[in-house]
Amino acid sequence: MFPLGGLAGFPFTGKTGWGAFNSHLPNDGNVVIMIAPHVGIDSSGCIGSVHRHGQDGPSCACGAAIGSLAAL
Repeated sequence: MFPLGGLAGFPFTGKTGWGAFNSHLPNDGNVVIMIAPHVGIDSSGCIGSVHRHGQDGPSCACGAAIGSLAAL
């Protein structure tokens, strides 16, 4: 895995980031690029929440996204 994205799930990296990504590609191999938003959904279907392994209960999927929403 080589993360390139930001909060919206778009590859926010520049020329240097794509170059770094390219240096990790296998010779004659395959690459899957998955672009998706940074959104969690817990087991009860609550959007924006996720139950992480080893924790007692669900928490915010992304504190930065929640902080941005609160600022709006």
